[in-house]
Amino acid sequence: MSKAIIKTALWSIFSATLGITAITLPVHIFAELQGKELANEKIWLAYGSLVFVSALYLTTYRIYTLLLDLGLEKFHKALGWIFIGVFLVGIATFTFA
Repeated sequence: MSKAIIKTALWSIFSATLGITAITLPVHIFAELQGKELANEKIWLAYGSLVFVSALYLTTYRIYTLLLDLGLEKFHKALGWIFIGVFLVGIATFTFA
């Protein structure tokens, strides 16, 4: 698979998670200001997981691309594996906490 295809796919995922976060957080804040709460624990867990995973992906991918922009392009494979590991550890920490 070419580097351009992978980069396009990762930026597409980045954009999608940014869109999810941009929609869910203001809706949640508005609902809280209205005094409404998520009564169902399963819905709250799904919502919290969605926001956490989205924010974690946005953060790790943005740091990864920042490091590449700073001139670490020759280490892109190693950095990619490191940030995949950080992402998976973050998800595991959230899941088993």
